[in-house]
Amino acid sequence: MKSERMQGLGARIKSARMALGMSQDYVANSLGGTRQAVSAWERGIASPSATQLAELSELFCVCAHELLFGDSFAKSGIRALMVRKIEVKPIRKSGTVSDGQRPWSTSFLADFL
Repeated sequence: MKSERMQGLGARIKSARMALGMSQDYVANSLGGTRQAVSAWERGIASPSATQLAELSELFCVCAHELLFGDSFAKSGIRALMVRKIEVKPIRKSGTVSDGQRPWSTSFLADFL
């Protein structure tokens, strides 16, 4: 990872940690690592593994994409590729659904985007 990206990632990790009032020790213990490793990530000297990044995003309640790139996943333009609506139609068996009943639909991911 390029040093500018590592420093940006480190700054976002530190910002998220401090916003939640967590110490480096707390983060390290939550991930099963060391305070020195967390410090190195925050200073841009090292970067967390993919597994650690997933654990950090869960711990901080932020999208891993936001930690990596500084913007949310939805703002990145990938949103256009995601499913907007899923139509769910009941299976019609004789006697279970009346002919006047309409199939129902639900928004699946659209509520979260």
